[in-house]
Amino acid sequence: MALFAAIAGLTSLLQWFLFQNRLKMWWVGGNLIAGMVLGWTQNLLYSTYEWWGYESLRILLVLWVIGNLILGTNLVQKAQRKSGAFSPASPSISDTQLMATNINQNIFFISLSVALLLFFLLVFSTVLSLTSAKDFFTILLGVADVWVGISFFLKKEIPRNFGFMTFAFSVFLFGIFIELEYFELEYFISNFTLALYTIPALLSLLSGIFFVTQQETSRDLRFILLSGFLISLSIVQLTRDITAIYNIFSILAALFALSAAIFFFRGR
Repeated sequence: MALFAAIAGLTSLLQWFLFQNRLKMWWVGGNLIAGMVLGWTQNLLYSTYEWWGYESLRILLVLWVIGNLILGTNLVQKAQRKSGAFSPASPSISDTQLMATNINQNIFFISLSVALLLFFLLVFSTVLSLTSAKDFFTILLGVADVWVGISFFLKKEIPRNFGFMTFAFSVFLFGIFIELEYFELEYFISNFTLALYTIPALLSLLSGIFFVTQQETSRDLRFILLSGFLISLSIVQLTRDITAIYNIFSILAALFALSAAIFFFRGR
């Protein structure tokens, strides 16, 4: 119950920080309560039904993420209509302007390129059974992913649209979970590893679909490759217990990551 509440509270706090003029503080409290209810539901189902295990936790997490995104988006849109216009506290460029900027000079995209490259190196050090290299790249990737998520909130000129927001949340959580898994926190490993990866997996999928379906980003090869990486990564995260699918999409995601990193480094 406490873990559910912590995840829900942290996520909603980041949303509130991002949309302070459109989301009220009760949003954080409401999500904390929702997290406790979901945690209580998980414990009840686990103790009542033999077929409901810890891996079934991903079902509740998916339901919460979907509900959070739908309700949160609806509240933000209502606040925007009430104010009459979208007026963020800090100026933010449009997607069209973003495509015209020199992306390789933006700390967010530099950090993203590094994280993508580290993911590629991690996957292929794993494929080649380079244990020491795998451990090294795992730690670096976790740190890099967390920093990418943080840098998004620091760089106010990055568009605050659905695609970038879901991407920032997904990469931030993925980085945290990578570090938790690597340092072998027994409670995390034995009970919640696969279930918790459902959250960044769903967010990655939504972000990838958004970028590939929007007019501006769908014309930019960098974002097409990034979308391929995000969609492949979501499958990797959801099939960690299905070896064949996990291995295939890990390599596919690594190839997309390397290609995207190269084009983001080049800035075009």
